[in-house]
Amino acid sequence: EGFFIENDCIFNKDPNKKILFVGDLIDRGYDSLKILEVIKNSILHQDHYMVLGNHEQKLINTYRKFKNNEPAHVFQSSEAVTRTFHEFLKLSKDKQEEYIKFLEKQPHYYIHNDKLIVHANIKNDNIFNLTRQQAIYGTDDALSDVIYTQLKNIENCNKYTLVRGHIPLLNETYTKDKKTSLDIKDTSGVISLEEQAVSKGYLCMYD
Repeated sequence: EGFFIENDCIFNKDPNKKILFVGDLIDRGYDSLKILEVIKNSILHQDHYMVLGNHEQKLINTYRKFKNNEPAHVFQSSEAVTRTFHEFLKLSKDKQEEYIKFLEKQPHYYIHNDKLIVHANIKNDNIFNLTRQQAIYGTDDALSDVIYTQLKNIENCNKYTLVRGHIPLLNETYTKDKKTSLDIKDTSGVISLEEQAVSKGYLCMYD
């Protein structure tokens, strides 16, 4: 509430209100670089925040390989990824470096009060062992949100509520697991901001 964009920057009438973006800012439409410009300016000039997502990391990796004449395989990726990188290459070399250096400086997690904010699905909130790779790409364990919740609510190992993006909550296609004691309908320890994960809509913000 109260946010507006002016001169490619996000402002709020209340300067104490800030936005924390949970990654995958690009490859979601036809204006990825415009969105990246707005968010970069908002972070640098209005003290908003972001954690890096796997799509930003892919842009970094692809750019570095392309620059070093290494195989990047970008054109074997999705249409959205290919389109973003094709547009990225049209930028001046200085602008390319500006974006890449900005993204490389972004953290892989934030802690705000009782919330741990990362991009991807993880199973525990031990930030001292949380690698950049884990926070950006997540785990392929289909019960990761359930496990995170159990470690938080039952075993008291996870002390933070996890706020993430990347994929919807991982509980909707499962029923009671007969092999474990997990209640695989309980993902109350995790809030996913991915499309259709909150209130079954296109919500991408959590207040």
